[in-house]
Amino acid sequence: MLARKEIMIYLAIENALLYLILVPIAIIFILIIVAFVLRIKKYNQLKKVSEEVVDSFQQKEFLDIYGGQDNIINVNHEMSRITVEVRSVEKVNLEKLQEFGAKGVLVTGNTVKASFGDRAQYIYKLLK
Repeated sequence: MLARKEIMIYLAIENALLYLILVPIAIIFILIIVAFVLRIKKYNQLKKVSEEVVDSFQQKEFLDIYGGQDNIINVNHEMSRITVEVRSVEKVNLEKLQEFGAKGVLVTGNTVKASFGDRAQYIYKLLK
């Protein structure tokens, strides 16, 4: 039978080993959470900056493609597609629209629908 003092020493060593294992795991877990939170903050800041910046040269180019500001009646954004209602479809330069990244262009009546993929949100802001 082990003496009471030996049992206490054994339990102290066991507790120390447990802390030596749990403390580093807890620190790693906390660092992962902090890194995740910082990444989300940085992403939100970059997103906010990109939403505010509009290149006036590109804006003029896209407005010219659609026949100018006076030719545009309404602009809608749906996922990766921009739908622009125009007064005169003849003023819209469809070839140049495809050169500027439109993957597909559909003209129905006075409406021009163009698919721009992930750039659609930015182009919508240019035309708005």
